[in-house]
Amino acid sequence: MKQTTKEKYNEINQNIFNSNLFNRLDTLNDNLKTFNQIMSSLLFIVIKDSTLKTMTTNEIEKISPIVNSVAKTINKNINV
Repeated sequence: MKQTTKEKYNEINQNIFNSNLFNRLDTLNDNLKTFNQIMSSLLFIVIKDSTLKTMTTNEIEKISPIVNSVAKTINKNINV
């Protein structure tokens, strides 16, 4: 069946709409990943900050590599 000009026009408009929609969803997805990363980091800092207040400098130096490792793991898992 041959498409009319109006049907072709409608199909093109639908394709443009779908393309714009997918682009916006991709942007939204990227923004949500960034938001999750920020919130996870903030939560991590808040939890550690309350614990670090009662620690000595030597204790903080001992756990610092662990804290950095956990932060890197959170960041890596969010960016998957």
